[in-house]
Amino acid sequence: NMEPSTLASSNKRAEDNQKVKLNNGQTLPLLGLGTYSPEGKADPEGLKTVLKHAILVEGYRFIDLAKAYGNEGVIGEAFEEVFATEGGPKREDIYILSKIWMDEYWDVEGSLRNALKRLKLDYLDMYLIHFPLGKKDEETGVYKKRPNHELWADMEKMVDLGLTKGIGISNYNCQSTLDLLSYCKIPPAVIEMELHCYFPQERYLQWLKKQGIQPVGYSPLTNYQYVLPAAFQKAGPQDPVIMKIAEKHKCTTGQVLLAWGMKRGYPVIPKTSKIARLKENFDSIYVKLDDDDMKTIAEEIKASGRTIDPAVWDFTDYVPIFDQVICQIQLQ
Repeated sequence: NMEPSTLASSNKRAEDNQKVKLNNGQTLPLLGLGTYSPEGKADPEGLKTVLKHAILVEGYRFIDLAKAYGNEGVIGEAFEEVFATEGGPKREDIYILSKIWMDEYWDVEGSLRNALKRLKLDYLDMYLIHFPLGKKDEETGVYKKRPNHELWADMEKMVDLGLTKGIGISNYNCQSTLDLLSYCKIPPAVIEMELHCYFPQERYLQWLKKQGIQPVGYSPLTNYQYVLPAAFQKAGPQDPVIMKIAEKHKCTTGQVLLAWGMKRGYPVIPKTSKIARLKENFDSIYVKLDDDDMKTIAEEIKASGRTIDPAVWDFTDYVPIFDQVICQIQLQ
């Protein structure tokens, strides 16, 4: 059982986390928790502890999940314990998002029902199409892709069935999104996409705003393993421009990167396996960057490029859906 004072402080922090309103009437907290863990690094008990601490102690109320992360079962156990905690948040207090994976696109209802079973939930708040791609059949090596318009029609049915309150997309480029808007009955409420100061996607964001689709930024701290040269991988974001702003605000470089995303008007979903980092990341909601900071980052950070690129993945048959290649940022 949790101390009432801890739960009260956690609820207060949750209230401090501003929200954005979606086109389906839902509200989404600006700071969420990502749950992806790199292959081979899975630590089920550790993840359960982190998740419970995030919700019950630090005040996280938006959790980002996916079938592809392979950990929904453990997360379901954590949710069960959280919702059984006296005085703790109830199911309706937590915004839970998950994603359907490419080998599940032919059975959307079955996939969503399986996800709910793993997560021990009756419904999701948001269900996303993870990539507008197909997948190679592991046995035959044949690449199979379901047409997006068929897939989306099935996603819309999930809302009618009450299995998810909202539906959206992830990693859709502008052309795929534009196409989707021409035939959808329910427009996507959310698009999850890679967004950080090395890959700001400014033009796309402006267009999405006009369409009423809310971006959610993944890899907001950038993705060290791909982006940063070896010397910086262990230290995290060591960019001199960001370090200067962190000094000014007496905060960490990670907090600057998260505050930058939120100041641009979209939720960010940093992931961590460290309890202490949960608090540091959440506290970025209290870091208020000013227009000068935003201008400095826009003008002085020149590196650009994404870190997630299916064109290098065998299982998606190397489809280059994005025009930018993986970047290698060279820090001065």
